[in-house]
Amino acid sequence: MKRHCKTVHGMDNEQYKRMKIKIYSCKYCKKPFARSINCLYHELHCQPREAGDVSYRDDFQFGAGTETNGGFEEIQHGRDRVCVIYKKHLPRNSEMDNLKSAMTVDATTVLQKEVAVQHGIKWYFGLTLTFRKAASSDVITDPPVVLHTAPKMGLLGTNYVNQLSEAFEEMIGKVDTFEQNGSGWIIDTFLQLDLNIASYTPWSY
Repeated sequence: MKRHCKTVHGMDNEQYKRMKIKIYSCKYCKKPFARSINCLYHELHCQPREAGDVSYRDDFQFGAGTETNGGFEEIQHGRDRVCVIYKKHLPRNSEMDNLKSAMTVDATTVLQKEVAVQHGIKWYFGLTLTFRKAASSDVITDPPVVLHTAPKMGLLGTNYVNQLSEAFEEMIGKVDTFEQNGSGWIIDTFLQLDLNIASYTPWSY
């Protein structure tokens, strides 16, 4: 929907945000949502609670399903959310603090919601960035470079703080490796962070 509004109607990000299209609705209370994961997560709260209903997991309730998910936008998902991709545009600079915040803080809400809805997930990051020549700042990698972290598994009780910190350190290692193996390349600009999630059903379910 966001891509359609930008390419067909020429809207920028601010215009799209003001429009606040809500195309998903709770199957219980019919409350509308702009993001499918927020709708699914809300349904965990809204689902009627009956005696013996173990599907209502009150021990894993993070917020009310209305958050902006750390600035990550859902851009693609497969049937029954088997595969989901979230995208976050990064400030166009080379500040490591911005990347660290996006990977270790902003992504937490997305992973917590996805695993609450899907029970089990496998996920990894994809970072799009450019490098430039240290000796010539106008020579930039074109197309941009894309670096990936190794997939990790997540369940309802997973400590995502530790997993995300490990993923950040792994990504920094890949950036360092690119600089060391290249011919005088250094970081130019962080462009985009993708969070790729695939769901699966653990044996215990």
